[in-house]
Amino acid sequence: MKRYIVCGIEKPDSTFHKGGGTKDGRRNRCYECKKRGLYAPSPSRAELKQHMVENFWSHVEIGAADCWHWNGPVNNAGYGKLHVPSQLRHSVDHVYAHRFSFELHYGKIASGLYVCHTCDVPNCVNPNHLFAGTPADNIHDAQAKGRMRKAAPKEKRPPFPPPHYRGERNPLAKLTDGIVIEARQRYKSGEWSMRKLAAAYGVSKRCIQFAIRGTTWTHVT
Repeated sequence: MKRYIVCGIEKPDSTFHKGGGTKDGRRNRCYECKKRGLYAPSPSRAELKQHMVENFWSHVEIGAADCWHWNGPVNNAGYGKLHVPSQLRHSVDHVYAHRFSFELHYGKIASGLYVCHTCDVPNCVNPNHLFAGTPADNIHDAQAKGRMRKAAPKEKRPPFPPPHYRGERNPLAKLTDGIVIEARQRYKSGEWSMRKLAAAYGVSKRCIQFAIRGTTWTHVT
């Protein structure tokens, strides 16, 4: 049996509409009340905010340790996510649990500030372990704790050859002057196709085609 929140009558589950969002897979609206045009009253913003607070505490584990661990949904970095009702949304459907905890205990966070952890535990929502700071404060805190990953040194690459490095002098060249002369002679004889020449010299057909036609290796005659 299930009680409809408008008419207050207990009815069998089969008389209620099917739908998600509830534990039993049935909405709180029965077919009879639908015909009579009875709808559940829309919750106020205060009620929705109170529901968010209750939802928040239902996912918080306060144990013997100092940290209050969040056991709800988390992102890839391990930070907790708290669902935001659609009536309260501005652009996103969730807020970070540690930010919500900070606002719940200390008030609204100033625009542009981060909420950082002193304990370095991403899913911790203990307000005593949180502090508001600028992005620079967050970076300095991470550097002081040795959590900033040092950038890997970039491999030193030779400077790209200037335009006057032509032919064999170019370190990226796949052919030599002698190969180009030989390839042109073979192609001119009619016994070698572009495809065969490319396979013989281990280059692409386009590469050998440009060399033979003089698009590249123009200095070789």
